Amino acid sequence: MQFFKVILPFTKKSSYSYLNNVFLKDLLQLISLLILSIFFIHYTPKIVARVFFLVLLFIFYRSRKDYLWFAFIFIIIEEPGGFFSGGKIDDPYRIPAYAIIPGSSFLYCELFTFVAIIKAINKGKRIKLFIHKPLNILLIYLLISYFFSIIIGMSLNTHIKTMRFLIGLSFLYSIPCLIYRKEDFIFMSYLLFFIMVLTFLGHIYHLITGYEVRIILTGTSLFEKTVIFESEYGARIAYSVFLNLFCIISSLFFISQKKINNNKIYLYFISSICFLSIFLTATRGWIVAYFIMLGIFSWKFIKTSKNWIKMIIILPFIFILLYTYIPSIHVQIKKSWNRFTTLELLLKGDITAGGTLQRLNVRGPISINKFKEKPILGWDFQMNITNIRIHMSETKIY
Repeated sequence: MQFFKVILPFTKKSSYSYLNNVFLKDLLQLISLLILSIFFIHYTPKIVARVFFLVLLFIFYRSRKDYLWFAFIFIIIEEPGGFFSGGKIDDPYRIPAYAIIPGSSFLYCELFTFVAIIKAINKGKRIKLFIHKPLNILLIYLLISYFFSIIIGMSLNTHIKTMRFLIGLSFLYSIPCLIYRKEDFIFMSYLLFFIMVLTFLGHIYHLITGYEVRIILTGTSLFEKTVIFESEYGARIAYSVFLNLFCIISSLFFISQKKINNNKIYLYFISSICFLSIFLTATRGWIVAYFIMLGIFSWKFIKTSKNWIKMIIILPFIFILLYTYIPSIHVQIKKSWNRFTTLELLLKGDITAGGTLQRLNVRGPISINKFKEKPILGWDFQMNITNIRIHMSETKIY
């Protein structure tokens, strides 16, 4: 029972005991949804699984708890622990896809997005975002680029990819229209905080065993066994990075809000495991970004709060605990740090960072030169830069 008190969105001292009870019921519903989803994917025929997920769309449309359903779809999209994932359309362990015409199908998350748009139009509250003007400008530019691409010629496959990209952007409309109450956003965030804890444990499991958590149920893994000790810079395993980003930003936001009476220690814990999960990926760009984020927050928070010491203690405590008692994590932390310190060579003028970085001297110039050729409309949605192994979204050209 003490554990459930920790994860509640409001503390016992507050007058929100009713909302805490609602949250616990929502958390149980979310866990039940995920368990049922895993069951129908792994243990029932495909047709039964397809029907089950279609029924969920109907329930979502009728439900008043949109925050719970958006939390559910975000988890599905992020595929924690390798669940709900699969590269091929006929992968037996992926979320069902629904064929509309031969050779083309809708992914489940896309059907969810369509239902969310319809629900937002029919039942949602009209909300004007504070960034609506730049969003409108970007939308107009996007439409111009899309029609320009049609004029110069687009394949059917590129049309489909483009439409899927645009479908995802519709969340910018549906989410504000359906999740506009403060309590709803808090509930959705805390539901995802709990999932982030499980995701972090799954990340640790993967580093220890070399396999994703899903192998426990399916006996299969999406990738070959990860061997940390054989790689110079450890295992490059990233778990649900956008869920991670959402959780660290939301947890830091709630920590800074004095009017929200919540358990700050739990929020420090969430922000700490988010940072540690990213650090364990040995991905330098993400690590630098998280260092900057935590640095800015700590600097501003220390000036306005007496509880800043808690944040300084919790992160190193978890770090030292994992480093000391789990050998594979010990090795991964050392190798992640070694990879991170190659940035020192970059600061000294070696743009390859000791031969570990190709963004600046190989891939970057190729993409930037293409951009200079058509700086206004670009190369349209038709272009596919297949001759570059792009691992650099900041310079990717469409």
